[in-house]
Amino acid sequence: MRNAIALGVAAAALAAAGCSVARSEDGGPRVERDYQVGAFDRIELAGAYDTTVRTGSAPSVHAQGNQKAIDDLEVTVKDGVLVIQHKKRMGFGWSSHHRGKVTLTVTVPSLRGAELAGSGDINIDKVAGDSFEGAIAGSGNLKVDHLEVGKLKLEIAGSGNATAGSGRARTAEYGIAGSGGIDAKGIAVETASVSIAGSGDISAHASNTAAVSIMGSGDVELTGGAKCSVSKAGSGQARCS
Repeated sequence: MRNAIALGVAAAALAAAGCSVARSEDGGPRVERDYQVGAFDRIELAGAYDTTVRTGSAPSVHAQGNQKAIDDLEVTVKDGVLVIQHKKRMGFGWSSHHRGKVTLTVTVPSLRGAELAGSGDINIDKVAGDSFEGAIAGSGNLKVDHLEVGKLKLEIAGSGNATAGSGRARTAEYGIAGSGGIDAKGIAVETASVSIAGSGDISAHASNTAAVSIMGSGDVELTGGAKCSVSKAGSGQARCS
């Protein structure tokens, strides 16, 4: 009898422990939250968040995700930069799978910069103004559907991808350090500077002049009829047409 009771107590304890683990790993109910933010024209995103940016409206941030993920989200504006990241936590027992997936919708009157660190995605509907700079550090993806700017700059450090759908810019600077990719062939550019260090690939357009630098196995493909000057070390290829 004592053995049976002991086994029963042990089984109950194991079951309780299992339930406790399940609850701790459960991100909780799905919730939505709006954040009051001040004026900004640049975005810094750190984490695996999927973010949609809509320009032309008053500044706002709307988030959807499970309770723990939303509670772990920090949204601030500093010196004109909207910063979205995980709250800093100390101690054991906290890992990223507790947070779950968060999707964000950001509105802003105009945008002149977006920086992504990590594996998240930023999708921007349109950009217009003097300049726009997009930067990726990691495996994330940055996409701009349409842009009209004087100066465009897209940079990747890592395996991420940057895509610009359509539009124009007077000058453009594209750079990759790593295995990422830049697809900006839909952007009509007069003068371009293109550089690759690694195995990444760049597709772009230039109609006047283009300076191309390749160190590694990456490839550059330029359309638009620009006069190209090429500096190359490695097996990468530059094609200008």
